[in-house]
Amino acid sequence: MSIWPHIFKHYHEYSLLDQLRKRIVFIIVLYYIIEFTIEFIFGQTTYPLFYYVLLLTILICLIILYLLLYTSYLKTAIYLSAWNDFFNTTVFIWFTGGTHSTDIYWYFTLILALLLFLNKTAGVFCTIGAFLNILLLYYAESQRWFDFQYDYLSYGIELRFFNTISVFVMIFFIGVLVNKKDILELSSQKQKDDNINLLEFELNKRLMEMEQLRQSIARDFHDTIGNQLASITHSSGSLIKSNFSSEDQLKKLRLIHDLSRRIYDETKDFIWSIRFQSNNILELYIYIKDFGEKYFEQSTIDFISSGIDNEFEEVKISPNITTDLILICKEAFTNALIHSKATQIVFSIELKGDKVKIVVSDNGIGFEENQLHRMNGILNMRERSNRIDATILIQSKSSRGTIISIILNEKSHYNRG
Repeated sequence: MSIWPHIFKHYHEYSLLDQLRKRIVFIIVLYYIIEFTIEFIFGQTTYPLFYYVLLLTILICLIILYLLLYTSYLKTAIYLSAWNDFFNTTVFIWFTGGTHSTDIYWYFTLILALLLFLNKTAGVFCTIGAFLNILLLYYAESQRWFDFQYDYLSYGIELRFFNTISVFVMIFFIGVLVNKKDILELSSQKQKDDNINLLEFELNKRLMEMEQLRQSIARDFHDTIGNQLASITHSSGSLIKSNFSSEDQLKKLRLIHDLSRRIYDETKDFIWSIRFQSNNILELYIYIKDFGEKYFEQSTIDFISSGIDNEFEEVKISPNITTDLILICKEAFTNALIHSKATQIVFSIELKGDKVKIVVSDNGIGFEENQLHRMNGILNMRERSNRIDATILIQSKSSRGTIISIILNEKSHYNRG
């Protein structure tokens, strides 16, 4: 059984790769605390400031250790550790021999670790910083600012040997961990792929279940409520044709007949809209076109529908807005039939850029909206368009006909399949 979950809090909250990073930084920080403590106790230098730098470095290492053990700030701990290593390596080189210092080797270890375990940007910055520091060291030695050779020799041979060996041990340790890191990355990627495949399978399963539910609702709705409404409409229509002595009863019967017919028509629209096959612009166009042709069949108005390309079948439309679009168009047809005195009505759907535009136009007498006494039809169309967040434009002038445009935005109303 792994001991790491007992050492770190929040350990299982991390991915396998981050768990590895956590262990790596923990081991390195422990190593630094031990090494710097030994240097602080046994090291010799002519610069007392060196000991203050050691104490500061040990303090920062203890803070990093706390972050690793008791918090979930792994990234903060890694960055703090990286820049602490860079800082103390840069400073220690000046105190332990300059260009002769074995601490220069730690630059290579640090750069390697940053590139492999943090990110390339951190590795590049560390490389540039190390290069500039070494240039400055050579310049300082050429100008004889410090007697680096003396400091190097006075820095105990045992510690110099320990420091050099430690670098190679750390490089070997990093190599072993890199191999494990690659294995974990492959395992993590495979796990992600498996999760994606599982999610896609579940999504497809849910979509199939939703489609079956939609089909079941449409079928049951038609077989029960739809049929009953049709029966009411038929029966009330037959009674109206009979002789009634009471005008009041006849008026009520006509009201029942009109209401039941309207509900039946809207029920058919609803049933059509929730069918899976109806969720594209082409099917919407065909449905409204067929209705218009039947609606104006017995009138003096010539109903024209402009051609539509089959590519509209790939333009999917949300089923929750199709019913309102159908009812807006029906309202426009009804107003044109009753009020426009038109001889021609044109229905079309256009796809322009990222917008779908549904247009109903007539060549009738038109109207001035501010002069209308009854505006129920127009208010209904505006209310339905607002409900589905579509834009409706009504352009009409006396004796110039009427153009009604419903504009749908791709992001909120449809998508191209």
